[in-house]
Amino acid sequence: MKKQIYVLLVLFLGNFLTSCSMVKSKTSSPGNSFSIIQGLTSATTTEINILINKQDNPIVSLIDEKSNSIMSMSSSNDYFIEGSEWGIKRIYFSTLTENNDYTLQVKSTTGFIDSRSLRTLDLTKKKPRIAILSCMDDDKINEQKIMWQGLMSQSPDMIFLIGDQVYADWKDGKKLSTPLTIPQVWNRYVDSRLVIDLYKSKKLIPTLAIWDDHDYGINDGDETNPIKEDLKKLFYSFYPQNEESAFFSKGPGVSFHFKAFEQNFYFLDNRSFRSPNLGLVKK
Repeated sequence: MKKQIYVLLVLFLGNFLTSCSMVKSKTSSPGNSFSIIQGLTSATTTEINILINKQDNPIVSLIDEKSNSIMSMSSSNDYFIEGSEWGIKRIYFSTLTENNDYTLQVKSTTGFIDSRSLRTLDLTKKKPRIAILSCMDDDKINEQKIMWQGLMSQSPDMIFLIGDQVYADWKDGKKLSTPLTIPQVWNRYVDSRLVIDLYKSKKLIPTLAIWDDHDYGINDGDETNPIKEDLKKLFYSFYPQNEESAFFSKGPGVSFHFKAFEQNFYFLDNRSFRSPNLGLVKK
């Protein structure tokens, strides 16, 4: 079974996986690129998530490379919270063409245009290339650049983020007092989105994500987290995977089932319902 799974998923973890360690805050401007992620995608649909500043109102266009026509958006929503200058723009397209190439253009109010390439996803593909990643330590920027370059050179069909994409409970090399507030967690998510190269890649890759304890805001966090329901909404804002369909369905917490490539993938929420860790119990 282990051998079959390895062949199916084509794991890229060996040389590209970052370490699970503390994170410093590096909030800054997006510079010459936006922070963008392509979320749940099928042969005809895709969800796009763009980190935006409150001072900017970018114009977003998706261009069909074959016809050079601009695709219509099925929906577009902006999400902001008090206590942060950053928000999320979420866009959904539902009339795309199978195995087709598109260019996403994001034009800022200053006139800068950020262009990314993307494709729809053939969910019936027999031998997909899937990158499985976790523990994205944005404190190691130079090492990250090498890792992300290596990963993207492998041209994965999908990326699975399986936890600790964000170390919300660490800032400036110090562990924060928990429980955190929603603005604190939101800003730590923004910090990571601004510096990790995955979100700056010129080629977008469909990505699905689940959280672990540091995304959840508490080391070894469990069901007692007082902000877990609001955290769930925050998580879905940053990782676009809300569509209920024949190939995707939500479960308890942030868990979900993804059916593709003749396989069933179950992403389990190991925090929202976890009993408190009592440590070693002496008998």
